[in-house]
Amino acid sequence: MSFVLPFATVSCDGAETSFTGLQLATWTVPAGGQVSESDCSSDISACVEDQGSGYAVVALALAVLGLVFGLLGKAKGPGWFASGGFAAMLGIALGPTVTFRIGYWLILLLFFVLIVVHGVRARRRRAAARLEAG
Repeated sequence: MSFVLPFATVSCDGAETSFTGLQLATWTVPAGGQVSESDCSSDISACVEDQGSGYAVVALALAVLGLVFGLLGKAKGPGWFASGGFAAMLGIALGPTVTFRIGYWLILLLFFVLIVVHGVRARRRRAAARLEAG
């Protein structure tokens, strides 16, 4: 759900575009004007997609997989998916100067909360296994 909220605004050389996480993940960032940077000399949307869409696809896929594993009651897996999604979201932040919106911060927060929740559950499983063994 957070992927459909306002995600970020990127501006450079007078060009600007705002988009959702879903638009980034599906390579449909709205056009925002031409830029003439050394690493990008086309519409700003193409530059944003080139630098961030791969990370967004990974984050979205890991979120979906984590949700599926969680709904199936899998104890192991959702925490790893959350960790990967968190890392992918941080990868998006390594790009150009971006103003992140509520969607980005909410996704990042949710991945972090899931890492903590599943980390605590894993620790409890290990402690219970030690008690049974010893």
